[in-house]
Amino acid sequence: VRAMLGFEFAHVGINSENKDEALRAAKLLETMFGLPIRETSKSYFTGAPFEVMMAKGPGKNGHIGINQPGTPFGSETWVSPMDPVFEERVRRETGVGEDYPLGGLTLGIRTIMHTRRIVLIAKGEHKAEMVRRMLKGPVTEEIPASVLQLHPNCTFLLDADAGRYVADLV
Repeated sequence: VRAMLGFEFAHVGINSENKDEALRAAKLLETMFGLPIRETSKSYFTGAPFEVMMAKGPGKNGHIGINQPGTPFGSETWVSPMDPVFEERVRRETGVGEDYPLGGLTLGIRTIMHTRRIVLIAKGEHKAEMVRRMLKGPVTEEIPASVLQLHPNCTFLLDADAGRYVADLV
């Protein structure tokens, strides 16, 4: 990938509808790039950079990484709590009790904006309205991904459904 595109991915997260779709995507990446597949309880990893998740993340609120709405644009790498709705779903689906804190280490928005190149991937009709707000609306901490409008080298890869309201920007 580095030799072909001139840059190296640190991490690419890909949402899938289910485990079968995730495995198909992981096998495609394995074939395309010759990278080994490793299965975990929630994702398939193809080599180090690609994580194909076996279920969709929430994705409708304009987050970047685990930086939820309201995250300050000046944030750097930090441990973020989960969005309450997503946390409830994770606890329900995994059986993790209330006594165990959920969240994750994430690059902060400032850290993300200092990267040389960003590739944002969105697919599905359920993302269309947020993609429109992210790309056509004001830059606001209430939609963290809106700050990507200001990045000098950001590419947006959208399927037709996710890009339905922003086709005029192409």
